[in-house]
Amino acid sequence: MNAIELKVYSYNELSQNAKEKAKDNYHDYFCFSDYSGEIIDYWLEKYNVEKYFYYKKAYFSGFWSQGDGAMFEYYNLESDLIKEAINSLDIKKSIKDIMYNTLRITAKSEQSGHYYHQKSVNHNLDIYIETNSDVYANLYSYTALYTDEIKQYIIDKYDNLCSELYTMLENEYEMLTNEESISMFYEDNGTMFFEDGTVYNF
Repeated sequence: MNAIELKVYSYNELSQNAKEKAKDNYHDYFCFSDYSGEIIDYWLEKYNVEKYFYYKKAYFSGFWSQGDGAMFEYYNLESDLIKEAINSLDIKKSIKDIMYNTLRITAKSEQSGHYYHQKSVNHNLDIYIETNSDVYANLYSYTALYTDEIKQYIIDKYDNLCSELYTMLENEYEMLTNEESISMFYEDNGTMFFEDGTVYNF
């Protein structure tokens, strides 16, 4: 039996060039780890997303390429968002009150295309009046004047939530992949390297 002596190094003992190779290995590992789940959960809670949208699923890609971003799918709207949209209109309060009781919106969104940013989504928004009363016979035509504004309010709300999610995900990624985090990860796991930065698997 022949004994082979190997010289291995901790991450902090590596040269700068070797550290760069070790970082590539860390990023490969990190890309397969699910760091986003807790961030998405926190985003849902912090921004009360489910107060406005019947949330289905979030998607994202990042972080420095064209087309990067975050978006989510929903399968309907909550009444709070509809009320906010109506309240944003520059009309009489009495008309707003009627709209609160009669205006209904069915909505859903689906991811589209090859990207995961806030514009890579189809919003299917259908606005209608739920009443058979003659009192409101002309309400639909009146409401139609504000349909685009209501839809735009909903889309703007969606876009803002997507932007907040992407910012949170990007900040977390940068924190977890900075020099201090990489060094701590390798130290805590007792990872050793060859001189060129290749991981020594013992």
